[in-house]
Amino acid sequence: MKEDPSSAVHTETRRLAAIMFTDIVGFSRQMGSNEARTLRLLDTHNQIIHKAVNEYHGNNHSGSLSYSPAAQHSGPSTQD
Repeated sequence: MKEDPSSAVHTETRRLAAIMFTDIVGFSRQMGSNEARTLRLLDTHNQIIHKAVNEYHGNNHSGSLSYSPAAQHSGPSTQD
């Protein structure tokens, strides 16, 4: 007997993930005020984010958007 395709069981794979977006308040104003200092601040910001994201085996898609498959473990350390 042939199996009815409409009765096939569909399985879903779900993953818990943390998505983080960061922003530097007043960035444009700071760039206009002191570009060199602001670029150093941005570099420091990016280093901190990259370290935190890598620690939890995540991916950093840009300087401000990151993804981590270890959502249950990534929250507290990113708030330090």
